[in-house]
Amino acid sequence: MLNIKRNELCPCGSGKKYKKCCLKNENKKAVLENHLLVKELSVIQAQMIEYAMERHQELIVQLTNSVFNQYKIKPDDEQVYMEALIPWAIFTVPVNQWQKTIAKEFIQAWAATSPDQEVLDAVNNWKNALPSVYEVQNHIGDETVSLKDIWSNEQYNVVLNGKEALPASRDLVLGILLDAGSQSIFYVDCMKLQVSDKNKLVSEISEFANHKEEKTVREAIRTDFPSILFRILAFDVNMVNPIEKPLSKPAQDPYRKVADLFISEIKEDYSSEAVEKGLRVWEAYTNKKKPAIRKESIFAAALEYMVAKHIEGNTVSQSELAKKYATSASSISSRYKEMKQLMEDAELQSNEYATA
Repeated sequence: MLNIKRNELCPCGSGKKYKKCCLKNENKKAVLENHLLVKELSVIQAQMIEYAMERHQELIVQLTNSVFNQYKIKPDDEQVYMEALIPWAIFTVPVNQWQKTIAKEFIQAWAATSPDQEVLDAVNNWKNALPSVYEVQNHIGDETVSLKDIWSNEQYNVVLNGKEALPASRDLVLGILLDAGSQSIFYVDCMKLQVSDKNKLVSEISEFANHKEEKTVREAIRTDFPSILFRILAFDVNMVNPIEKPLSKPAQDPYRKVADLFISEIKEDYSSEAVEKGLRVWEAYTNKKKPAIRKESIFAAALEYMVAKHIEGNTVSQSELAKKYATSASSISSRYKEMKQLMEDAELQSNEYATA
């Protein structure tokens, strides 16, 4: 897969020529090759997200709205459901007369571009990907974790996007794993769950699958994921006990993490005044909405878009930020609209007081 000339600088960042660095060491060469494969697959994944939203956004919106209505999902919880439902829909819901999913439709079109064989083999394995819940077994380096499927007990080494802190050992995460050579990556990202009784969760979903006369939980997820997602999130303490009062200091740590990520991502490209105004927007937003933070990068990306569009006047797109923060443009759009509405309401109130 590598197409690096011997006299080029080694992609590992050592500053040495490739022939005098990783090319000479088989172990380093293998690590570098897998790193570059993951990087290329992440780009293809972002292209799939863009393809889905450009070509099938109306269908996706209809599906998610149908689920919201069927299960009477509260508006404050809709974003959480969307983060899981949209990826599932992309990989499982037929969208054309040949009963192909969005993922299969995209992969067929992408494969016509004559990609590298190793990349093609990995992406072809994505066609039947499904969501599941995984338990973190241990960390392998700074960006990789070992995960175990809580129903099948299969284990995977998964490279995470590096924008957020790695989940802790024994944490549960929900997401769709994709083949990445000797490792796996999540489609967009994983959703961190806070479940107090893992065994009960495993048992209840297994019983649901049996009741539906499915052979496995995997097949139940394929055909009836909205019902399973509703049951999974019923075990999540953030959903069962929504925040209704000011947060204590320890619970505010996720808000600080979002602010830190926001600062680290924009400090080189934006003025200090813009950063400061962005942090004030974030403070006002968290004080008013008190959002449950499952994925810091979504909020940091939405905040950057808010600053770029309304403070700095930059022409960055939500799709560009989705790639930068390894999330989806639809998730950024949803949170940005909330922030924008909050700021518009605050400005309206300020004007009313001024003219009173």
